[in-house]
Amino acid sequence: MTTRQRKLTEANGTNGTAAQADHLAGPELRQIALAEIRPSPLNPRKTFDEVELSELAASIAEKGVLEPILVRPYLAGALRKGGYELVCGERRWHASKLAGLSTVPALVRQLTDQQVVECQVIENEQRADVPILEKVAGYEKLVKDFGLSLEDLAARVGKSVSTIRPLLRLSSLPKIALEALEQGLIATSTAQLICRVPGERSRNALAVHVLARDHYEGLDPADFEDNCEEAKRAVKQGRDGLSYRSVKRLIQDHCMVELKKAPFSRKALDLVPGVGSCDDCPKRAGNNPEEFPNSRADVCTDPDCYHTKRQAHNQLLAEKARSEGRTVITGAAAEKIVNPYGRPMNHREYLDPDTICYDDDRSRTYRDLIGKKMRAPALVETRGGDLKELYPAAAAAAALDEAGISRGRDAGRSNDGYAKEMAKRRQKAKVAKRAALAALGQVHSAVYRSVSSAAGWEERAFPALKAAAKALADTVWEDARRLVATRHGLTGDARMGNSTRLIEGVINEAPSVADLLALMSELAMARKACAWGNTYGADGDDAALWRPFGVNKAALLKQAAAEPDI
Repeated sequence: MTTRQRKLTEANGTNGTAAQADHLAGPELRQIALAEIRPSPLNPRKTFDEVELSELAASIAEKGVLEPILVRPYLAGALRKGGYELVCGERRWHASKLAGLSTVPALVRQLTDQQVVECQVIENEQRADVPILEKVAGYEKLVKDFGLSLEDLAARVGKSVSTIRPLLRLSSLPKIALEALEQGLIATSTAQLICRVPGERSRNALAVHVLARDHYEGLDPADFEDNCEEAKRAVKQGRDGLSYRSVKRLIQDHCMVELKKAPFSRKALDLVPGVGSCDDCPKRAGNNPEEFPNSRADVCTDPDCYHTKRQAHNQLLAEKARSEGRTVITGAAAEKIVNPYGRPMNHREYLDPDTICYDDDRSRTYRDLIGKKMRAPALVETRGGDLKELYPAAAAAAALDEAGISRGRDAGRSNDGYAKEMAKRRQKAKVAKRAALAALGQVHSAVYRSVSSAAGWEERAFPALKAAAKALADTVWEDARRLVATRHGLTGDARMGNSTRLIEGVINEAPSVADLLALMSELAMARKACAWGNTYGADGDDAALWRPFGVNKAALLKQAAAEPDI
Protein backbone atom coordinates (compact mmCIF):
# COMPACT_ATOMS: atom_id res chain seq x y z
CA MET A 1 0.00 0.00 0.00
CA THR A 2 1.42 3.40 -0.98
CA THR A 3 1.62 6.33 1.40
CA ARG A 4 -1.22 8.09 -0.47
CA GLN A 5 -3.42 4.96 -0.28
CA ARG A 6 -2.69 4.58 3.42
CA LYS A 7 -3.64 8.23 4.05
CA LEU A 8 -6.89 7.78 2.15
CA THR A 9 -7.69 4.60 4.09
CA GLU A 10 -6.99 6.34 7.38
CA ALA A 11 -9.10 9.33 6.32
CA ASN A 12 -11.94 7.02 5.35
CA GLY A 13 -12.08 5.57 8.84
CA THR A 14 -11.82 6.72 12.42
CA ASN A 15 -8.75 4.48 12.80
CA GLY A 16 -9.43 3.84 16.43
CA THR A 17 -11.58 6.86 17.34
CA ALA A 18 -14.63 4.67 17.87
CA ALA A 19 -12.55 2.26 19.93
CA GLN A 20 -11.38 5.14 22.13
CA ALA A 21 -15.03 6.05 22.71
CA ASP A 22 -16.29 2.49 23.38
CA HIS A 23 -16.76 3.27 27.07
CA LEU A 24 -19.40 5.87 26.16
CA ALA A 25 -23.01 4.80 26.46
CA GLY A 26 -25.57 3.89 23.80
CA PRO A 27 -23.85 3.12 20.48
CA GLU A 28 -26.30 2.70 17.59
CA LEU A 29 -25.35 2.25 13.93
CA ARG A 30 -27.62 4.01 11.43
CA GLN A 31 -27.65 5.18 7.83
CA ILE A 32 -28.30 8.93 8.20
CA ALA A 33 -29.05 11.52 5.53
CA LEU A 34 -26.17 13.97 5.08
CA ALA A 35 -28.64 16.85 5.29
CA GLU A 36 -29.56 15.78 8.82
CA ILE A 37 -25.99 16.26 10.07
CA ARG A 38 -24.37 19.54 11.07
CA PRO A 39 -20.69 20.19 11.93
CA SER A 40 -19.98 20.49 15.65
CA PRO A 41 -19.33 24.03 16.92
CA LEU A 42 -17.08 22.44 19.55
CA ASN A 43 -14.66 20.93 17.03
CA PRO A 44 -11.28 22.73 17.21
CA ARG A 45 -10.48 21.64 13.66
CA LYS A 46 -11.50 24.32 11.17
CA THR A 47 -9.35 23.81 8.06
CA PHE A 48 -9.37 21.01 5.47
CA ASP A 49 -7.13 20.63 2.45
CA GLU A 50 -9.27 20.95 -0.70
CA VAL A 51 -7.03 18.68 -2.79
CA GLU A 52 -7.06 15.91 -0.21
CA LEU A 53 -10.83 16.26 0.20
CA SER A 54 -11.23 15.76 -3.55
CA GLU A 55 -9.01 12.67 -3.43
CA LEU A 56 -10.97 11.29 -0.49
CA ALA A 57 -14.24 11.98 -2.32
CA ALA A 58 -12.98 9.95 -5.30
CA SER A 59 -12.08 7.08 -2.97
CA ILE A 60 -15.53 7.19 -1.31
CA ALA A 61 -17.27 7.31 -4.70
CA GLU A 62 -15.45 4.09 -5.61
CA LYS A 63 -15.48 2.17 -2.32
CA GLY A 64 -18.03 3.92 -0.12
CA VAL A 65 -17.49 5.07 3.47
CA LEU A 66 -15.53 2.24 5.10
CA GLU A 67 -15.91 3.41 8.72
CA PRO A 68 -18.97 5.11 10.22
CA ILE A 69 -18.76 8.70 11.37
CA LEU A 70 -19.68 9.52 14.98
CA VAL A 71 -22.66 11.78 15.78
CA ARG A 72 -24.89 12.70 18.69
CA PRO A 73 -28.53 13.85 18.63
CA TYR A 74 -29.00 17.60 18.98
CA LEU A 75 -30.19 18.58 22.44
CA ALA A 76 -33.63 20.11 23.01
CA GLY A 77 -33.94 23.56 21.50
CA ALA A 78 -31.10 22.91 19.03
CA LEU A 79 -31.06 23.92 15.36
CA ARG A 80 -33.63 21.39 14.16
CA LYS A 81 -35.58 18.51 15.62
CA GLY A 82 -34.24 15.13 14.65
CA GLY A 83 -30.91 16.49 13.49
CA TYR A 84 -27.46 15.30 14.50
CA GLU A 85 -24.24 16.98 15.58
CA LEU A 86 -21.11 15.64 13.89
CA VAL A 87 -18.60 14.54 16.52
CA CYS A 88 -15.89 12.72 14.52
CA GLY A 89 -15.40 12.22 10.81
CA GLU A 90 -15.99 15.72 9.41
CA ARG A 91 -13.60 15.09 6.48
CA ARG A 92 -15.60 11.98 5.51
CA TRP A 93 -18.82 13.98 5.78
CA HIS A 94 -17.50 16.74 3.49
CA ALA A 95 -16.04 14.18 1.05
CA SER A 96 -19.28 12.19 0.99
CA LYS A 97 -21.17 15.30 -0.10
CA LEU A 98 -18.56 15.91 -2.81
CA ALA A 99 -18.93 12.28 -3.91
CA GLY A 100 -22.67 12.78 -4.39
CA LEU A 101 -23.84 10.49 -1.57
CA SER A 102 -27.15 11.21 0.13
CA THR A 103 -26.58 9.15 3.28
CA VAL A 104 -23.62 8.09 5.37
CA PRO A 105 -23.15 5.31 7.98
CA ALA A 106 -23.00 6.80 11.46
CA LEU A 107 -22.65 5.69 15.05
CA VAL A 108 -25.16 7.59 17.19
CA ARG A 109 -24.19 8.13 20.83
CA GLN A 110 -25.50 10.18 23.71
CA LEU A 111 -22.49 12.31 24.63
CA THR A 112 -21.80 15.25 26.91
CA ASP A 113 -19.98 18.29 25.57
CA GLN A 114 -16.79 17.21 27.33
CA GLN A 115 -17.03 13.73 25.78
CA VAL A 116 -17.54 15.30 22.36
CA VAL A 117 -14.41 17.41 22.67
CA GLU A 118 -12.42 14.44 24.00
CA CYS A 119 -13.40 12.36 20.97
CA GLN A 120 -12.51 15.21 18.60
CA VAL A 121 -9.14 15.79 20.26
CA ILE A 122 -8.33 12.08 20.05
CA GLU A 123 -9.32 11.99 16.37
CA ASN A 124 -7.16 15.03 15.62
CA GLU A 125 -4.21 13.38 17.33
CA GLN A 126 -4.47 10.50 14.85
CA ARG A 127 -4.35 12.78 11.81
CA ALA A 128 -1.03 14.08 10.46
CA ASP A 129 -2.59 16.96 8.53
CA VAL A 130 -4.22 18.80 11.47
CA PRO A 131 -2.48 22.15 12.12
CA ILE A 132 -0.78 22.28 15.49
CA LEU A 133 -2.77 25.35 16.59
CA GLU A 134 -6.05 23.51 16.01
CA LYS A 135 -4.80 20.60 18.10
CA VAL A 136 -3.83 23.05 20.83
CA ALA A 137 -7.29 24.67 20.68
CA GLY A 138 -8.74 21.28 21.59
CA TYR A 139 -6.36 20.90 24.53
CA GLU A 140 -7.35 24.36 25.77
CA LYS A 141 -11.06 23.53 25.65
CA LEU A 142 -10.54 20.48 27.81
CA VAL A 143 -8.35 22.33 30.33
CA LYS A 144 -10.11 25.71 30.51
CA ASP A 145 -13.75 24.83 29.74
CA PHE A 146 -13.98 21.42 31.36
CA GLY A 147 -11.32 21.63 34.09
CA LEU A 148 -9.21 18.68 32.90
CA SER A 149 -5.81 18.58 34.61
CA LEU A 150 -2.64 18.46 32.54
CA GLU A 151 -2.01 14.94 33.80
CA ASP A 152 -5.48 13.75 32.68
CA LEU A 153 -5.13 15.51 29.32
CA ALA A 154 -1.72 13.95 28.73
CA ALA A 155 -3.17 10.52 29.51
CA ARG A 156 -6.08 11.08 27.09
CA VAL A 157 -3.85 11.99 24.14
CA GLY A 158 -0.96 9.69 24.97
CA LYS A 159 1.65 12.39 25.54
CA SER A 160 3.75 13.46 28.50
CA VAL A 161 2.90 16.50 30.62
CA SER A 162 6.24 18.06 29.63
CA THR A 163 5.11 17.85 25.98
CA ILE A 164 1.60 19.21 26.59
CA ARG A 165 2.55 22.18 28.79
CA PRO A 166 4.64 24.10 26.17
CA LEU A 167 2.02 23.36 23.49
CA LEU A 168 -0.69 24.98 25.61
CA ARG A 169 1.42 28.12 25.85
CA LEU A 170 1.35 28.60 22.07
CA SER A 171 -1.80 30.69 22.52
CA SER A 172 0.40 33.37 24.14
CA LEU A 173 2.34 33.83 20.90
CA PRO A 174 2.20 37.34 19.43
CA LYS A 175 -0.28 37.61 16.56
CA ILE A 176 2.39 37.86 13.86
CA ALA A 177 4.14 34.75 15.20
CA LEU A 178 0.83 32.86 15.19
CA GLU A 179 0.44 33.73 11.50
CA ALA A 180 3.99 32.56 10.79
CA LEU A 181 3.37 29.28 12.64
CA GLU A 182 0.15 28.68 10.70
CA GLN A 183 2.02 29.21 7.43
CA GLY A 184 4.91 26.97 8.49
CA LEU A 185 7.44 29.84 8.46
CA ILE A 186 8.62 28.94 11.96
CA ALA A 187 8.71 25.48 13.50
CA THR A 188 6.58 24.52 16.50
CA SER A 189 9.77 24.09 18.54
CA THR A 190 10.82 27.65 17.66
CA ALA A 191 7.38 29.00 18.61
CA GLN A 192 7.64 27.22 21.95
CA LEU A 193 10.95 28.96 22.62
CA ILE A 194 9.30 32.35 22.04
CA CYS A 195 6.46 31.44 24.42
CA ARG A 196 8.90 30.68 27.23
CA VAL A 197 9.95 34.32 27.39
CA PRO A 198 8.04 36.06 30.22
CA GLY A 199 6.27 39.33 29.47
CA GLU A 200 4.19 40.27 26.45
CA ARG A 201 6.53 43.11 25.46
CA SER A 202 9.59 40.84 25.45
CA ARG A 203 7.76 38.15 23.46
CA ASN A 204 6.67 40.71 20.86
CA ALA A 205 10.22 42.03 20.49
CA LEU A 206 11.63 38.51 20.16
CA ALA A 207 8.97 37.42 17.65
CA VAL A 208 9.61 40.30 15.26
CA HIS A 209 13.36 39.70 15.53
CA VAL A 210 12.84 36.06 14.61
CA LEU A 211 10.67 36.85 11.61
CA ALA A 212 12.84 39.76 10.46
CA ARG A 213 15.80 37.35 10.63
CA ASP A 214 17.70 39.81 12.81
CA HIS A 215 20.49 37.62 14.22
CA TYR A 216 22.77 39.96 16.02
CA GLU A 217 20.83 42.98 17.25
CA GLY A 218 19.89 43.05 20.90
CA LEU A 219 16.19 43.38 21.68
CA ASP A 220 16.55 47.14 21.46
CA PRO A 221 13.23 49.05 21.60
CA ALA A 222 14.71 51.54 19.12
CA ASP A 223 14.76 48.82 16.45
CA PHE A 224 11.31 47.43 17.22
CA GLU A 225 9.34 49.43 14.65
CA ASP A 226 11.79 48.66 11.83
CA ASN A 227 11.76 44.98 12.67
CA CYS A 228 7.93 44.98 12.86
CA GLU A 229 7.72 46.22 9.27
CA GLU A 230 10.34 43.72 8.11
CA ALA A 231 8.54 40.88 9.93
CA LYS A 232 5.22 41.79 8.26
CA ARG A 233 6.92 41.74 4.86
CA ALA A 234 8.51 38.38 5.65
CA VAL A 235 5.17 36.78 6.58
CA LYS A 236 3.46 38.28 3.54
CA GLN A 237 6.21 36.98 1.25
CA GLY A 238 6.36 33.58 2.96
CA ARG A 239 9.97 33.91 4.11
CA ASP A 240 11.17 31.56 6.85
CA GLY A 241 12.13 32.97 10.24
CA LEU A 242 15.31 32.23 12.18
CA SER A 243 16.22 28.64 12.98
CA TYR A 244 15.65 27.01 16.37
CA ARG A 245 19.37 27.26 17.16
CA SER A 246 19.53 30.97 16.29
CA VAL A 247 16.44 31.74 18.39
CA LYS A 248 17.80 29.79 21.33
CA ARG A 249 21.04 31.79 21.13
CA LEU A 250 19.10 35.05 20.86
CA ILE A 251 17.09 34.18 23.99
CA GLN A 252 20.21 33.22 25.94
CA ASP A 253 21.97 36.45 24.94
CA HIS A 254 19.10 38.91 25.33
CA CYS A 255 16.24 37.31 27.29
CA MET A 256 18.27 35.76 30.09
CA VAL A 257 20.54 37.43 32.63
CA GLU A 258 23.39 35.80 34.56
CA LEU A 259 22.44 36.21 38.20
CA LYS A 260 26.04 36.05 39.36
CA LYS A 261 26.51 39.49 37.74
CA ALA A 262 23.65 41.06 39.70
CA PRO A 263 24.79 44.25 41.50
CA PHE A 264 22.04 43.77 44.12
CA SER A 265 21.54 41.10 46.75
CA ARG A 266 19.85 38.06 45.21
CA LYS A 267 18.41 37.11 48.58
CA ALA A 268 16.74 40.48 49.18
CA LEU A 269 12.98 40.10 49.80
CA ASP A 270 12.00 43.77 49.88
CA LEU A 271 14.03 45.38 47.10
CA VAL A 272 10.89 45.61 44.93
CA PRO A 273 7.46 45.40 46.64
CA GLY A 274 5.71 42.11 45.98
CA VAL A 275 8.78 40.49 44.41
CA GLY A 276 10.72 37.90 46.37
CA SER A 277 14.31 36.76 46.20
CA CYS A 278 15.98 35.71 42.96
CA ASP A 279 17.29 32.49 44.48
CA ASP A 280 13.76 31.20 45.18
CA CYS A 281 12.06 32.64 42.07
CA PRO A 282 10.39 30.19 39.64
CA LYS A 283 11.81 32.31 36.79
CA ARG A 284 15.30 31.29 37.79
CA ALA A 285 16.00 28.54 35.25
CA GLY A 286 17.46 26.14 37.82
CA ASN A 287 14.25 26.29 39.88
CA ASN A 288 12.10 25.28 36.91
CA PRO A 289 14.00 22.72 34.79
CA GLU A 290 10.81 21.48 33.08
CA GLU A 291 10.07 24.99 31.85
CA PHE A 292 13.65 25.77 30.84
CA PRO A 293 15.32 22.51 29.81
CA ASN A 294 18.98 22.60 28.75
CA SER A 295 19.43 26.12 30.19
CA ARG A 296 22.10 27.17 32.63
CA ALA A 297 20.71 26.99 36.15
CA ASP A 298 21.78 30.34 37.56
CA VAL A 299 20.07 32.66 35.07
CA CYS A 300 17.03 34.92 35.34
CA THR A 301 14.53 34.42 32.52
CA ASP A 302 12.67 37.67 33.21
CA PRO A 303 15.01 40.56 32.28
CA ASP A 304 12.29 43.13 32.95
CA CYS A 305 12.05 42.04 36.59
CA TYR A 306 15.84 41.91 36.85
CA HIS A 307 16.20 45.45 35.50
CA THR A 308 13.46 46.70 37.87
CA LYS A 309 15.44 45.32 40.78
CA ARG A 310 18.65 46.81 39.42
CA GLN A 311 17.01 50.24 39.10
CA ALA A 312 15.69 50.02 42.67
CA HIS A 313 19.14 49.03 43.90
CA ASN A 314 20.79 51.92 42.02
CA GLN A 315 18.23 54.36 43.38
CA LEU A 316 19.05 53.25 46.94
CA LEU A 317 22.78 53.60 46.21
CA ALA A 318 22.29 57.12 44.83
CA GLU A 319 20.20 58.23 47.82
CA LYS A 320 22.80 56.88 50.26
CA ALA A 321 25.67 58.52 48.35
CA ARG A 322 23.93 61.91 48.29
CA SER A 323 23.21 61.69 52.00
CA GLU A 324 26.98 61.18 52.52
CA GLY A 325 27.77 64.26 50.42
CA ARG A 326 29.22 62.30 47.48
CA THR A 327 28.84 63.34 43.83
CA VAL A 328 26.21 61.40 41.83
CA ILE A 329 26.14 62.01 38.05
CA THR A 330 23.37 60.62 35.86
CA GLY A 331 21.71 61.11 32.46
CA ALA A 332 23.29 63.25 29.73
CA ALA A 333 26.02 64.52 32.07
CA ALA A 334 27.10 60.92 32.76
CA GLU A 335 27.21 60.10 29.02
CA LYS A 336 29.88 62.77 28.61
CA ILE A 337 32.03 61.07 31.23
CA VAL A 338 31.84 57.33 30.51
CA ASN A 339 31.88 55.48 27.19
CA PRO A 340 29.38 52.69 26.30
CA TYR A 341 31.61 50.21 28.14
CA GLY A 342 31.43 52.15 31.40
CA ARG A 343 35.00 53.48 31.25
CA PRO A 344 36.05 57.10 31.67
CA MET A 345 36.52 58.88 28.33
CA ASN A 346 38.91 61.48 29.71
CA HIS A 347 41.55 60.31 32.15
CA ARG A 348 42.19 63.90 33.14
CA GLU A 349 38.75 64.01 34.79
CA TYR A 350 38.04 60.57 36.24
CA LEU A 351 39.77 57.24 36.73
CA ASP A 352 38.26 53.75 36.91
CA PRO A 353 39.41 52.34 40.28
CA ASP A 354 39.47 48.77 38.95
CA THR A 355 41.86 49.42 36.06
CA ILE A 356 45.59 48.83 36.36
CA CYS A 357 47.81 51.79 37.16
CA TYR A 358 50.59 51.47 34.59
CA ASP A 359 52.76 53.84 36.60
CA ASP A 360 52.99 51.15 39.29
CA ASP A 361 55.84 48.67 38.85
CA ARG A 362 53.67 45.90 40.33
CA SER A 363 50.67 46.66 38.03
CA ARG A 364 48.20 47.08 40.86
CA THR A 365 44.76 48.68 40.38
CA TYR A 366 43.99 52.17 41.57
CA ARG A 367 41.64 50.68 44.16
CA ASP A 368 44.47 48.57 45.56
CA LEU A 369 46.85 51.52 45.59
CA ILE A 370 44.72 54.40 46.87
CA GLY A 371 41.25 52.98 47.58
CA LYS A 372 41.51 53.58 51.31
CA LYS A 373 42.56 57.18 50.76
CA MET A 374 39.65 58.01 48.40
CA ARG A 375 37.00 58.98 50.93
CA ALA A 376 34.30 60.15 48.53
CA PRO A 377 34.53 58.58 45.04
CA ALA A 378 31.90 59.81 42.58
CA LEU A 379 29.03 57.62 41.38
CA VAL A 380 28.46 57.89 37.63
CA GLU A 381 25.60 56.24 35.73
CA THR A 382 26.75 53.89 32.95
CA ARG A 383 24.89 53.40 29.65
CA GLY A 384 23.52 50.17 31.08
CA GLY A 385 21.92 52.03 34.01
CA ASP A 386 24.28 50.93 36.77
CA LEU A 387 26.11 53.33 39.08
CA LYS A 388 29.87 53.00 38.86
CA GLU A 389 32.45 54.36 41.27
CA LEU A 390 35.01 56.66 39.66
CA TYR A 391 37.91 58.51 41.26
CA PRO A 392 38.20 62.22 40.47
CA ALA A 393 41.56 62.45 38.65
CA ALA A 394 42.88 65.38 40.70
CA ALA A 395 42.16 63.63 44.01
CA ALA A 396 43.64 60.38 42.65
CA ALA A 397 46.80 62.21 41.52
CA ALA A 398 47.28 63.66 45.00
CA ALA A 399 46.75 60.24 46.59
CA LEU A 400 49.27 58.66 44.20
CA ASP A 401 51.83 61.36 45.04
CA GLU A 402 51.26 60.65 48.70
CA ALA A 403 51.76 56.93 48.03
CA GLY A 404 55.07 57.69 46.30
CA ILE A 405 53.97 56.66 42.80
CA SER A 406 55.10 58.89 39.92
CA ARG A 407 52.24 59.94 37.67
CA GLY A 408 52.00 59.44 33.90
CA ARG A 409 49.12 59.66 31.49
CA ASP A 410 46.62 57.80 33.67
CA ALA A 411 46.38 60.23 36.58
CA GLY A 412 45.52 63.54 35.02
CA ARG A 413 48.44 64.08 32.68
CA SER A 414 48.40 63.76 28.88
CA ASN A 415 50.63 61.35 27.00
CA ASP A 416 51.43 62.46 23.47
CA GLY A 417 53.10 59.16 22.67
CA TYR A 418 49.94 57.23 23.52
CA ALA A 419 47.77 59.54 21.41
CA LYS A 420 50.15 59.16 18.46
CA GLU A 421 50.10 55.38 18.79
CA MET A 422 46.29 55.31 18.76
CA ALA A 423 46.20 57.54 15.68
CA LYS A 424 48.72 55.25 13.96
CA ARG A 425 46.56 52.21 14.69
CA ARG A 426 43.41 53.87 13.37
CA GLN A 427 45.19 54.83 10.17
CA LYS A 428 46.44 51.26 9.79
CA ALA A 429 42.86 49.98 10.06
CA LYS A 430 41.66 52.41 7.35
CA VAL A 431 44.45 51.37 4.96
CA ALA A 432 43.80 47.69 5.63
CA LYS A 433 40.10 48.05 4.87
CA ARG A 434 40.81 49.64 1.48
CA ALA A 435 43.27 46.87 0.67
CA ALA A 436 40.83 44.20 1.85
CA LEU A 437 38.06 45.53 -0.40
CA ALA A 438 40.41 45.39 -3.38
CA ALA A 439 41.50 41.86 -2.43
CA LEU A 440 37.92 40.60 -2.26
CA GLY A 441 37.25 42.07 -5.68
CA GLN A 442 40.19 40.10 -7.04
CA VAL A 443 38.96 36.93 -5.32
CA HIS A 444 35.53 37.36 -6.89
CA SER A 445 36.98 37.91 -10.36
CA ALA A 446 39.41 34.98 -10.15
CA VAL A 447 36.71 32.49 -9.14
CA TYR A 448 34.19 33.85 -11.63
CA ARG A 449 36.63 33.48 -14.54
CA SER A 450 37.56 29.94 -13.51
CA VAL A 451 33.98 28.70 -13.12
CA SER A 452 32.25 30.54 -15.96
CA SER A 453 34.39 28.69 -18.49
CA ALA A 454 33.01 25.33 -17.28
CA ALA A 455 29.62 24.16 -18.51
CA GLY A 456 26.98 21.46 -18.15
CA TRP A 457 26.53 21.21 -14.39
CA GLU A 458 25.37 24.70 -13.41
CA GLU A 459 21.62 24.16 -13.66
CA ARG A 460 21.66 21.10 -11.40
CA ALA A 461 23.96 22.70 -8.84
CA PHE A 462 22.33 26.16 -8.70
CA PRO A 463 19.64 25.54 -5.99
CA ALA A 464 22.04 23.66 -3.70
CA LEU A 465 24.72 26.33 -4.07
CA LYS A 466 22.22 29.07 -3.23
CA ALA A 467 21.32 27.27 -0.01
CA ALA A 468 25.01 26.73 0.78
CA ALA A 469 25.77 30.42 0.10
CA LYS A 470 23.03 31.52 2.51
CA ALA A 471 24.31 29.13 5.18
CA LEU A 472 27.83 30.50 4.73
CA ALA A 473 26.57 34.09 4.93
CA ASP A 474 24.76 33.20 8.15
CA THR A 475 27.91 31.65 9.61
CA VAL A 476 30.65 34.21 8.94
CA TRP A 477 31.27 37.05 11.36
CA GLU A 478 29.34 40.30 11.14
CA ASP A 479 32.40 42.38 10.26
CA ALA A 480 33.17 40.03 7.35
CA ARG A 481 29.62 40.33 6.01
CA ARG A 482 29.80 44.11 6.28
CA LEU A 483 33.02 44.16 4.30
CA VAL A 484 31.47 42.10 1.49
CA ALA A 485 28.29 44.20 1.56
CA THR A 486 30.38 47.36 1.28
CA ARG A 487 32.30 45.98 -1.72
CA HIS A 488 28.98 45.31 -3.46
CA GLY A 489 27.87 48.88 -2.76
CA LEU A 490 25.26 47.89 -0.16
CA THR A 491 25.93 50.59 2.42
CA GLY A 492 22.48 52.13 2.81
CA ASP A 493 21.84 50.78 6.29
CA ALA A 494 24.83 50.17 8.51
CA ARG A 495 22.95 48.85 11.53
CA MET A 496 24.43 45.70 12.96
CA GLY A 497 22.69 42.55 11.70
CA ASN A 498 21.26 44.08 8.53
CA SER A 499 24.24 42.90 6.47
CA THR A 500 22.75 39.39 6.61
CA ARG A 501 19.68 40.54 4.70
CA LEU A 502 21.77 42.58 2.30
CA ILE A 503 23.99 39.59 1.43
CA GLU A 504 20.96 37.30 1.06
CA GLY A 505 19.60 39.78 -1.46
CA VAL A 506 22.80 39.47 -3.52
CA ILE A 507 22.54 35.66 -3.32
CA ASN A 508 18.90 35.63 -4.43
CA GLU A 509 19.71 37.85 -7.41
CA ALA A 510 22.85 35.95 -8.47
CA PRO A 511 22.38 35.12 -12.17
CA SER A 512 24.72 32.13 -12.39
CA VAL A 513 26.68 29.47 -10.54
CA ALA A 514 29.87 31.42 -11.26
CA ASP A 515 28.45 34.46 -9.47
CA LEU A 516 27.43 32.33 -6.49
CA LEU A 517 30.79 30.61 -6.13
CA ALA A 518 32.58 33.93 -6.49
CA LEU A 519 30.43 35.43 -3.72
CA MET A 520 30.97 32.39 -1.48
CA SER A 521 34.73 32.73 -1.96
CA GLU A 522 34.50 36.41 -1.00
CA LEU A 523 32.60 35.53 2.19
CA ALA A 524 35.10 32.82 3.10
CA MET A 525 38.11 35.12 2.60
CA ALA A 526 36.51 38.23 4.13
CA ARG A 527 37.26 37.14 7.70
CA LYS A 528 40.94 36.87 6.85
CA ALA A 529 40.83 40.26 5.17
CA CYS A 530 39.30 41.82 8.29
CA ALA A 531 42.43 40.84 10.26
CA TRP A 532 44.64 43.00 8.04
CA GLY A 533 43.59 46.03 10.05
CA ASN A 534 43.91 44.42 13.47
CA THR A 535 45.07 47.19 15.79
CA TYR A 536 45.75 44.93 18.77
CA GLY A 537 48.21 42.43 17.41
CA ALA A 538 50.02 41.00 14.40
CA ASP A 539 48.03 40.24 11.25
CA GLY A 540 49.80 36.96 10.64
CA ASP A 541 51.50 35.91 7.41
CA ASP A 542 48.60 34.77 5.23
CA ALA A 543 50.02 35.92 1.88
CA ALA A 544 50.20 32.31 0.64
CA LEU A 545 46.47 31.85 1.34
CA TRP A 546 45.64 34.71 -1.05
CA ARG A 547 48.06 33.75 -3.81
CA PRO A 548 45.73 31.27 -5.64
CA PHE A 549 43.32 34.16 -6.17
CA GLY A 550 46.03 36.35 -7.68
CA VAL A 551 46.03 38.65 -4.65
CA ASN A 552 49.30 40.34 -3.70
CA LYS A 553 48.65 41.39 -0.14
CA ALA A 554 51.76 43.53 0.32
CA ALA A 555 51.15 45.39 -2.95
CA LEU A 556 47.50 46.10 -2.09
CA LEU A 557 48.37 47.43 1.36
CA LYS A 558 51.03 49.69 -0.17
CA GLN A 559 48.57 50.93 -2.79
CA ALA A 560 45.85 51.56 -0.17
CA ALA A 561 48.29 53.51 2.01
CA ALA A 562 49.01 55.83 -0.90
CA GLU A 563 45.34 56.61 -1.46
CA PRO A 564 43.89 59.67 0.30
CA ASP A 565 41.38 59.20 3.11
CA ILE A 566 37.77 59.95 2.17
